[in-house]
Amino acid sequence: MNKLLIANFSRMKKDMVCKISLLFTILYAILTIVAGWRSMEINDVQIPIDSLFLNSFGVSGFVALPGIVMAAFCSMFIGTEFSDGTMRNKLIVGHRRREIYFTNFLTCALSGIFFNLVYLALVSLIGIPLFGGFQLETGTLLLLMTDGMLAIIAYAAIFNMLTMILQNKTICVCLALITVMASMFLCFYLMKRLEGPPMVEVYQMVNGQTTTETVPNKQYVAGSMRKIFQFIIDFLPSGQSLQLSGQSAVHLKLMPLYSAVIILVTNAFGMFLFGRKDIR
Repeated sequence: MNKLLIANFSRMKKDMVCKISLLFTILYAILTIVAGWRSMEINDVQIPIDSLFLNSFGVSGFVALPGIVMAAFCSMFIGTEFSDGTMRNKLIVGHRRREIYFTNFLTCALSGIFFNLVYLALVSLIGIPLFGGFQLETGTLLLLMTDGMLAIIAYAAIFNMLTMILQNKTICVCLALITVMASMFLCFYLMKRLEGPPMVEVYQMVNGQTTTETVPNKQYVAGSMRKIFQFIIDFLPSGQSLQLSGQSAVHLKLMPLYSAVIILVTNAFGMFLFGRKDIR
């Protein structure tokens, strides 16, 4: 398996998708710092470095950016092995399917972590002199980073599974992007539903005068449905990314467990199907 991993990393040095992903990460880090500095100057407010740091896992709670990057990178990098015949050659020379599958998963996961670390390093080196040190406690910051990294690994497990099963690079890229976008919009919608207040003010006209009345919010999510919504947000990597980047996560200690479940289940299911698949 070591030879397969070394071969993948050697290919990454020349791979255009890897270079574009790395360049995008660097530009995103620089733009985040510039935007934060400009906002601080215009609004005359102090922006903590913590918020810029956590944007590595998403764009301020609005876009699960790591998922989009991982969807494109994993699908195209692994998909190339099928389109170029590399996958078939690996099997011909005697590599076991489980080794090939797990090596590709490790390649995607380590690449995602590397891209993220590049962002974190740039924001720390450039941002700390401009915005000051971290305000979050060290333990909390490490827990947030652990959650974010595991979410990225969960993304890698999902997209590697899709690519290894479907084989067609174009279909994999489209399906991976659709998956991450759909899950992101779903989690964003559920988060907005949970933010709704239990009571709202209603304006009425009485005898020509405007009056207000506080009434129950019909759209308010309560009871078991509220727990279900929160579970979906906490479980999906996109929901984790949105919460981490928006600093709104409420179950930081549970999210790593959910990511671990996704990683184990998708890898086991993917290996099972790939082991029985006819490689063209």
